[in-house]
Amino acid sequence: MVCPDYGGWNGGTVLGFLIGLVLTIYLFYTGLASSIVCYIRGEGEGIYKGQNLFLLRQLSSKIKTMRFTMGTITALFMLAFLGCTVAMMFGDYQDKVLEEKFPFDVHVYSGNVEDDFREELAGIIALFISRKFIFYTGVETGVFQYFGISFLLFFGVYVLYFLTTYVQFRQNVESGD
Repeated sequence: MVCPDYGGWNGGTVLGFLIGLVLTIYLFYTGLASSIVCYIRGEGEGIYKGQNLFLLRQLSSKIKTMRFTMGTITALFMLAFLGCTVAMMFGDYQDKVLEEKFPFDVHVYSGNVEDDFREELAGIIALFISRKFIFYTGVETGVFQYFGISFLLFFGVYVLYFLTTYVQFRQNVESGD
């Protein structure tokens, strides 16, 4: 599979677009506060109804004083959202490329001709056994997770038994029996 040509897009171009995005976000809040002031000065419709004049002035003032904070929060949220989107895109691309490039289940390679792949074969056998384990038992978790949970339960019961025995021993020693 050949990598597509993106017409000269490189790291510098993407960085320039990201800086432009962040600056646009900061300028948006400055423009929003100014447009509210212009709406008030132009005596737009509904300004003098109820508390609208007070609320619009308060909103404009709050946006003007908090524009850096709101811009920073919006920019960080946008960059995090873009990062997640790119990560999901790369993950999907990787899944497709790996399926095309390596259409088989196992790929084992070593430059050393003396290598006998004992550890790799043991891992392949363990993976095969875990798939058979799921098929025959109906347990949806893998073998290692299944036995890991079993080990943790056994360890928890053992710790409870040890603590109970220790507390009883301490009570017997303190009571003088």
